[in-house]
Amino acid sequence: MLEILGATPEVSLRNGVALALSDMHIPETFEVVADLLRQYHIRGARGTLLYALRPFDCTPILPLLSICSSRTRGNPRARRPISSPR
Repeated sequence: MLEILGATPEVSLRNGVALALSDMHIPETFEVVADLLRQYHIRGARGTLLYALRPFDCTPILPLLSICSSRTRGNPRARRPISSPR
C-alpha cells in the first residue's frame, strides 16, 4: 500500500490509502506522506494528507506543515494579510 500511496496520480485513491495506513498506524506512512507534501503537483490536494499525519509526531516537519497551512486554497482567510487592530 505504501508504494501505491507514493506513486498514484489519482487523488481519491491516494487519500484513501493515506487514511487507511494512518488508521493502522503504519510508521512508514509518515515519510511517504511528508514526501508527497513536498511535491508541487500535490499543492491543491493536501488536506487529507495532512489529516493522515494525525497519529504521528510531526515535530521534524513543522516548517513544512507551516508552509502547507499558510497556502491552503480552501481557506480564504489564509491568503488575506492579517490586519492590525484599530
